[in-house]
Amino acid sequence: YGGWRVYRRSLPPLPAVVTVDADARALVDPPPAAQLRRAVLGSAADGRVAGPKLIALTFDDGPYPVDTPMLLATLRNAGVPATFFLIGRDAEQFPGLVRAIAAGGNEVANHTETHPDMAALDDAAVTAELTGDAATLGRLVSDPAVAREWRPPHGRFRLETILAAQRAG
Repeated sequence: YGGWRVYRRSLPPLPAVVTVDADARALVDPPPAAQLRRAVLGSAADGRVAGPKLIALTFDDGPYPVDTPMLLATLRNAGVPATFFLIGRDAEQFPGLVRAIAAGGNEVANHTETHPDMAALDDAAVTAELTGDAATLGRLVSDPAVAREWRPPHGRFRLETILAAQRAG
């Protein structure tokens, strides 16, 4: 486990969200961290970071009957919204939790229907995973992020995966 953590920390950061208008090649081959930091935060002439200090709090997988209600209570008490990237098959099992996530002012987004290794899928399977999850989540909540935002399970994807996802909208 320790070796795996060291290995994972040595990899370049993965994108938080893949959108239809994102640069697919840049997602597969991200720029250095310093360049990303400047692009997001800007920089002042004296080298200090300028602009707002923002963070996006996101959670993958689920919803789960024990963890999700506790997490929602913590977020509510802190007055902090988050984005939940949900798996369609889990959402079908716990539709009330999906609705509770949205009712709490949180965003609900796409994490695929069955949580596969997206890098191993062909274009048709990528499309089926994304449209299937969007349909499942769309039946439960009215959130544009369901069809607009996607995070690949386990952070696994290839350029072809991103391009197929973008063609799927």
